[in-house]
Amino acid sequence: MSTMIDDDRLNETFAALANTTRRAILARLANGQANVNELAAPFELTLPAISKHIKVLEHAGLIVRGHRAQFRPCTLDTIPLQQVASWAERYRPIWDARFDRMDDLHHATRSTNERTTPVSDTSDPPNSVIIERIIDAPADVVWRMWTQPEHFAAWYGPNGATIPTAELDVRAGGLRRVCMQMHTPNGIMPMWFTGAHLEVTSGRRLTYTEAMTDEDGNVLAAADLGMPDGHPTTTEVRIELDDVGGRTNMRLTHVGVPADSPGAAGWTMAFDKLAAYIQTQD
Repeated sequence: MSTMIDDDRLNETFAALANTTRRAILARLANGQANVNELAAPFELTLPAISKHIKVLEHAGLIVRGHRAQFRPCTLDTIPLQQVASWAERYRPIWDARFDRMDDLHHATRSTNERTTPVSDTSDPPNSVIIERIIDAPADVVWRMWTQPEHFAAWYGPNGATIPTAELDVRAGGLRRVCMQMHTPNGIMPMWFTGAHLEVTSGRRLTYTEAMTDEDGNVLAAADLGMPDGHPTTTEVRIELDDVGGRTNMRLTHVGVPADSPGAAGWTMAFDKLAAYIQTQD
């Protein structure tokens, strides 16, 4: 039977779990009850500091304090964690789909130069931009270009674009927030992109969602973007890297963006910038 989720309580639980000391306290209590002195033993913290952490956990309902004499042992209460599990369960179809993919599929090299090559493959998702390119650098270097904000900001976007903001929490479930600025006759036009990482296989595969939003992260409707009705507000970007004798075969699949769209041209220009930028790195 599913657990009813209280959003306010869920917020308190996540806030309490956001601290490493408090998570360590819960891990200790998973092995049985303990008093404050026992909980403080592994840490270089004062008893008052540990007591403050315990009060936060108690307020969030994650622990219960006993009333046995002066010891007042702490006991783990799993009900808030069950609500976290129920909340996360909503996203199981997404991560199951990602984990079911075979990461060891071999992608044949379709080109030995650095030109963008269109790919036709009946297994490719429809309505997608698909680009392959050989990059003259090892896969681990190309991986850093995608996952380290300072590198990503140096090449991402079409010619003339700048990236003043690139926040990349590169782990499964981690969020991303990117601002791209374009210079127009009417001044600088900012465009915000937000999403979440669905799959992160270091040096091999990166998959994330992407939606155009306002600065506060509110997803913009297709009509707000001048797109036809039915155009997806959220797309999926898949990056696959394969070693080719010290170079890297980089394959992009942007699901939900037509191959003949301005977005496809933007990726082509961005990859030109990436190839040039990567040559400036040691």
